[in-house]
Amino acid sequence: MSDRWPPRAILAAALFVAIAVVQVGVPVRQFVEPRPARFGWHMYSNLNPPPLAWVEGADGERTEVDVMQVLGDTRAEISWSGPLAERLCADDDVLAVIVFDRALERRVPCQ
Repeated sequence: MSDRWPPRAILAAALFVAIAVVQVGVPVRQFVEPRPARFGWHMYSNLNPPPLAWVEGADGERTEVDVMQVLGDTRAEISWSGPLAERLCADDDVLAVIVFDRALERRVPCQ
């Protein structure tokens, strides 16, 4: 009797190994990324608070914006500074948007 595997068994074993590598490899790779990382085991184990935002009018006065009303439910792994500023700059009375997201404050001038 031959010790060689039949081609069908080799194909099944290769498919099994490929699936196992993807299912274990992707989360392991993401495990060293900043938290939370998309497709990581810790995806929702370390939720960031929603961003804070203010709009600045022509008079220079800052008005706080209810971010949850503008964005709805925020996902922790997404940086909301850009989309939030773009949405708030749609108002003609707004000269700039100030966003505080993940311990980083960013002032985005509106066109």
